[in-house]
Amino acid sequence: MKRWPRHLVIFLLAFSLGFNQSQAQQYNSLRDSMYRLDYRVRSGIPLLPPDTILAYAQTALSMAQRLGDRSGTAQALISECISLNRKGNSADALALGLQALKLFEDIGMDSLIAYSCIHIAQVYKDIGGDKMTAEYLNMGLDYCRRARQVYTHIKYTNGLVGALNEEGVIYRDMAITSRNNLYYDSAFSDYVLAIRLSGPSGTSLADLGHLYNNISQIYTEYQKDYPAALHYLQKAIDYNLHHNNIRSLSFNYSYIAHVYDKMGDRQRSLVYALKTLAIAQQLRTPERLVNAYGQLSESYKYLGRYDSALYYNTRYNALSDSLANLDKTKQIADMQVKYESVRKESEIKSLNIEKAQFVGVRNAKNKQIFLLAAGLVAVFIIAGLLFWLYRRVNAQKKIITRQSKQLETMMKELHHRVKNNLQIVTSLLNLQTYRLNDDEAIDAIRQSQQRVHAMSLIHQRLYKTDLSAFVNMKEYFTDLCESLLSSYGFNRDRFDLRVSAQDELLDVDKVLLLGLIVNEIVTNALKYAYKGIASPSLYINYAGREENIILSITDNGKDWDGAQWRQEGPDFGAGGSFGKQLVSTLCRQLKATQELTVGNSTRFTFIFPRPAQTD
Repeated sequence: MKRWPRHLVIFLLAFSLGFNQSQAQQYNSLRDSMYRLDYRVRSGIPLLPPDTILAYAQTALSMAQRLGDRSGTAQALISECISLNRKGNSADALALGLQALKLFEDIGMDSLIAYSCIHIAQVYKDIGGDKMTAEYLNMGLDYCRRARQVYTHIKYTNGLVGALNEEGVIYRDMAITSRNNLYYDSAFSDYVLAIRLSGPSGTSLADLGHLYNNISQIYTEYQKDYPAALHYLQKAIDYNLHHNNIRSLSFNYSYIAHVYDKMGDRQRSLVYALKTLAIAQQLRTPERLVNAYGQLSESYKYLGRYDSALYYNTRYNALSDSLANLDKTKQIADMQVKYESVRKESEIKSLNIEKAQFVGVRNAKNKQIFLLAAGLVAVFIIAGLLFWLYRRVNAQKKIITRQSKQLETMMKELHHRVKNNLQIVTSLLNLQTYRLNDDEAIDAIRQSQQRVHAMSLIHQRLYKTDLSAFVNMKEYFTDLCESLLSSYGFNRDRFDLRVSAQDELLDVDKVLLLGLIVNEIVTNALKYAYKGIASPSLYINYAGREENIILSITDNGKDWDGAQWRQEGPDFGAGGSFGKQLVSTLCRQLKATQELTVGNSTRFTFIFPRPAQTD
């Protein structure tokens, strides 16, 4: 995360603390002092909270606009842009950044033009990186190149190092997005040049720690040179320890743990994962704690300490879900504030219109005062009755809306708890397998674990969507099959999996039964059908036809023994293995018929009545 330039911090503090006297002379003196500050001491300024910076920036913007200072206005705008981007409001941040850049261009302040370009590039990078959008990343890259040109022209090394660092970060995102390793080469060249320009002691102190950490990522992800990555990460740690940059240390320790995982040194990975946790607890930052819990869970799992792995995995899931719910609550609160503002503005306009109409009638009809008074009294009585009715209806609507939201929240919480409980059952079954030596018992527990996972996926989808009782069948079947492929060691890129769904939504009761049926059929195919098959394929089709719904599962594996399957009874699965009996039982609950077609491929077809539509 970038630090705030010292000249901007002092500029904003001057506005918030020193301009209450509204003296232009004092304002000009402070501005002159601000311009003489050197960027080299930026690392001595602590990182202020986004809300604090935003408040200072808004105060500074108001004062600069009142005094007619275009330069001060532009600097306040770019400060507000940075704080909004840190808060996640990238759209408003981009608009403010472009507005500040236009003002700096009109004034002709080259260093601040380049500085604005870097932060505009950061906004585009954040948008493009989160959404993996190449267009935004390319726009961010254009602004980085412009900043480089300006800094090179004015011979400002510190600014050039910052531009190279930001350009390298964007190139790395482009490499990940497009899977084109040439972008990794470009990022590496930028980092090497920036480190060389910084010198042995670092002439651009605000970026040197980031450069060491960033170049280690290239060595790890692209060049696979793990010793070199550790070398630069240690340099980053030395730098951050010297400057007491605790937050950056948490990233360094976490990435070192990741590198040791790549090298197969699980014990050292655990040591640095524990260091990451200690710093995250010191910072009290939920996002860093989530990262630490996840790393510890992986490290303990590789070391065979499954009780500790389960403990940290549970904490990771719980904190991740809490952060997701917190973000959603914040979004709802923001929407509620906007709604209330619009409603109040509408009421004010309505009252102003009524007042204007009343005044106009009174001035135009002076000769009919008595009649108008009687008419107005009647109007007010009617208006009062209407307003009373409106308030009553509105109050009832609010009660209904609140109860509906409470019910929806309770349903999501219910699905969330069911999902967590099923995940715990899955983890316990997984741990139980390590205590068994009998292959048949292990396989039975593994199949039970997959059935529980199939049910868990349903509840996981329900609490993450706005539909509390319906599941998207295509997405659910895709997740389920990909999970089974991974469980049985199939390479997803070499496996032809196709899922189609004509009627995509189905209520949770029916989905639970269908999910278990698909789990049994696909599991059986993955275990026995594809031995010796070079290009395995699996097609699942879910479609409605008149009053029925048809589910077909087709694989190109070895032929099933259809006669043996059918001889066990008219229900196909009666009296056979547990899996066949389970499929038969589920079909009876669905009132479904099943068909088995064996030829060049094997196809199971299940036909069951379409659920009745309800209002």
